[in-house]
Amino acid sequence: MPQRDLGELGYLLKYHPFVKNHDLPKIEPEFREKIKKFLESKFIKAPQIYGEPLRGTFKGFWKQRLGEYVITFKVNGREIVILAIKHRKDIFTPTSMTESLKERHD
Repeated sequence: MPQRDLGELGYLLKYHPFVKNHDLPKIEPEFREKIKKFLESKFIKAPQIYGEPLRGTFKGFWKQRLGEYVITFKVNGREIVILAIKHRKDIFTPTSMTESLKERHD
């Protein structure tokens, strides 16, 4: 899933390279398509409405649950950066959250 500029909708959707190379290949193709449709339709119009802000150490980052997966992201002005897409049982371990958010944010 490459970077998407959906102009009139106001947000530029970008995927961290690790998401494209590591997270997405682990997801079944039909669910990958479902994630893509969600991100490029409803979500890109108003990510703060659909997402939930993270707290504490991860303040400034957001999450969105879609089925069994959690999408973690950061909104920078009019840009949404997808930092991780992982199964919900894997995303909330301390190591996974740190790796997915703090290290991928650079």
